[in-house]
Amino acid sequence: MAEDGACINAMFFAPSETGHMVPLLHIAEAVARAGHGVFVCTSDFDEPKWKPKVQSIGGTFLPIACGGITAETLEQRERETGNSPFSGLLALWREPVRGVIRSAEPKPSVIVADFCALAAQEAAEEFKIDLVINLPGSVTQLGAIGKIANSAGDFGRILHRQTKRGVVLVNSFFGLEPPVPLPANIKTTGPVSAPIAQLRQSLGAEHAALSAWLRSSSTAVVLISTGSIAKLQEWQVHAIFHGVKEAKLRAVWSLGKDLQEALPARDDPGFWTSSWIPQEALLQDEAVKLVITHCGWGGTLECVMAAQPVVCMPFFGDQFLNASLLMRSGCGEPICKPLPSAVMARGNPYTAGMFTARSVAGVLHAVLSRPKYKQRAMEHQRAALPTGGAAEAARQVEWAGRFGVGHLCSGENARKDQQEGCAAM
Repeated sequence: MAEDGACINAMFFAPSETGHMVPLLHIAEAVARAGHGVFVCTSDFDEPKWKPKVQSIGGTFLPIACGGITAETLEQRERETGNSPFSGLLALWREPVRGVIRSAEPKPSVIVADFCALAAQEAAEEFKIDLVINLPGSVTQLGAIGKIANSAGDFGRILHRQTKRGVVLVNSFFGLEPPVPLPANIKTTGPVSAPIAQLRQSLGAEHAALSAWLRSSSTAVVLISTGSIAKLQEWQVHAIFHGVKEAKLRAVWSLGKDLQEALPARDDPGFWTSSWIPQEALLQDEAVKLVITHCGWGGTLECVMAAQPVVCMPFFGDQFLNASLLMRSGCGEPICKPLPSAVMARGNPYTAGMFTARSVAGVLHAVLSRPKYKQRAMEHQRAALPTGGAAEAARQVEWAGRFGVGHLCSGENARKDQQEGCAAM
């Protein structure tokens, strides 16, 4: 804990997957802008990807030594064991994370850990450092943690314990979810995205060719983003491609290079396809009128902040819950009825024929032509803005670093941590 009024040193931990790192980096950037020290830690095998981004926000990148283990190795172990990838990360990170914290200079005033960075949460408790947990998910998802505490092994048990002794930032807002009373240590921040004005300026400045393509026609654009984990099948690529054509729309499509080979036409002027697109900025562009989304939480909130109506295509995990929130709130429709049964394992649960080019065209036309979807999306955008976003999250981190968190948390352990300071460092 830093002295009152002094700058704090915040140490951030997250798995290297985009959906976990990006929201944490937005918070870290806001903390750095407030004049505080920022250190961001993730697996060393993704240092080339994340180190430049951390440095660009004024932070210091600290790699977590994984002993030659790669992301591909972790994925292979997940397939072989059927365990969550974050369970494997817990074992891999336990000792290296302790080493990073022990050797850190200056010592951290507060640890900010993604909810899946369990090793960092445990280390915060061990070293008596105040803890902030960031959940890039919903209040509903947080409510499920207590239910899985006894059924999800170490993951559920540790997370249930740590959410009782730290401040938890839930990147959600009431409006998208029904309001419920929350404990004092649970704070809803809303979307922790980049400022809207900054996003709108960045597209033309940093992606001139794409920006020019968007303005080359008055035909409405659908953005298609199905995530980086679940792999589309060839029949799905064909159905979506021909569905967009039949709906007389253009498309910006985030599609892996291998699947671009499956496109019926690689040079169709109505399609901009790339293995990576600046999604957050694109969603704010006036040419983009709706989104086909896999309903990852980050993309869900990006759609909300851009007031974009959606067609939901969830694949696994919390994506089904997120899709349900969007559809129940009136922001969109499913890509097919019924959707596949919700599954936790990473993969593609759709079977051939669940949707076709004609059905895709039909749902795209329905969502685009009926004003109620856009109206509801705009209402949710307005509801999200007062929550504070990254600035509010940064303020909670600063307060935790200055004043501690024990007075907000339940349990004797939290109160002891606040009193003992960093004696174990």
